[in-house]
Amino acid sequence: MKIYFRGLADIFRPRQIFADLAQAKISGVVLPLGAYFYWDVDTEGIPRKREILPCQMKIDVDADYGALAAFAEPCLSAMQKYGLTAEVFDMPSLGGNLRQVKWIKQWGWERVCDVLKHVQTVVLQFASEKGIGTSFVYYMNPPEMDNEEIYAFNKDYYVCLGRMAADLGITLLFTNQLDSVGGHIVRGSLADGSEMAWWVDVLNEAVGAEVFGVNLHTGNANLCGQDIQMFIREVGHRLKAVTVCDNDGRHYASLLPFSTFRRGEYATDWLGLIRGMRDVDFDGSLIFEANDTIYGYSPLLRPHVLQLAKAVADYLAWQVSLELEMKRHDKIVLFGAGNMCRNYMKNYGDKYPPLFTCDNNSARWGDMFCGLEIKNPQVLRDLPDDVCVFICNVYYREIEAQLRELGVKNIAFFNDEYMPTFHYDRLERG
Repeated sequence: MKIYFRGLADIFRPRQIFADLAQAKISGVVLPLGAYFYWDVDTEGIPRKREILPCQMKIDVDADYGALAAFAEPCLSAMQKYGLTAEVFDMPSLGGNLRQVKWIKQWGWERVCDVLKHVQTVVLQFASEKGIGTSFVYYMNPPEMDNEEIYAFNKDYYVCLGRMAADLGITLLFTNQLDSVGGHIVRGSLADGSEMAWWVDVLNEAVGAEVFGVNLHTGNANLCGQDIQMFIREVGHRLKAVTVCDNDGRHYASLLPFSTFRRGEYATDWLGLIRGMRDVDFDGSLIFEANDTIYGYSPLLRPHVLQLAKAVADYLAWQVSLELEMKRHDKIVLFGAGNMCRNYMKNYGDKYPPLFTCDNNSARWGDMFCGLEIKNPQVLRDLPDDVCVFICNVYYREIEAQLRELGVKNIAFFNDEYMPTFHYDRLERG
């Protein structure tokens, strides 16, 4: 599973934040090529190319490879300097809800699409040349079209784009979107898992290749009050990326996971997210959006916040991949004979049965616990190399050091914070 951070870079001045990312041992970023396509309206309501401050650089709608390369050069140079990588990029887009973009009618939708498609073509070629193989795309809702016309437009548009992406070896991921009605946030295009799955299948069949997939945006799903686990189950194997961010369920924000915790409850359903990702054996990309958290702190504190962000990202990746780790090993031994071992046996004992368990309490050696014999850890000295020991105890590092000393090569950490089911009849302490 790969981890990337999105939206942190100033496209023209990325060096400081990239240096901070590298210091926090964060190596993956989403390349912001979407910033290459900007639109604006002047005071007379005439569409024009937007000037991007502070360098006053104008984005040329007659884009070419060289112009895009010059635009992306500051980011690419800084990435190379600090050892960062990008395998995901933002595709230039108009966004999903175009009904509020009044000047599109003045300029003409057909011209807008021609320019957008041209810019996207150049960006796809550039990304392919740089070895960046995944991008985000958005279902568009053109103004003054009924639903059937919108569907036909999107299908034609994305089949064309998809064929180009297939030739270049790039995957395009649709994101569940938001909409606004009277100032209220509601579900937008492709917000439901079954709809998303159907749409991706339609496009892949039309293109003749598995080009399209799904990017679940947890912040959007949370604002819409969706069942995240159900969404993931509905899209299934089509889920290639998950954009992880937190908010309070009412206001759009890009916060670090677990930020909105009040009176013992999280605003975002992290349990449903982790359970859902385990349900589909997710092993794709985790994209973290935490701009509001990170930039809410002084530049002097951001390196420390990024270290926390890295720890949170690693923790979520570990939780999601827990069952995948079990599947990788035909033979498993547990270390620990307490509540965590007990929860392993209740949730996974039948599916991934351990050979036995070990415990440092010599008084329990030879006893049976949840159907497992408790053995002296010294037996692990003779453990075959194809056996993995799962530590079922919160003293992970201490026990890991003990196992290394015993010569154990395959070690994994088990955790029972996000189980498929919970068991509350905990063992009493003696």
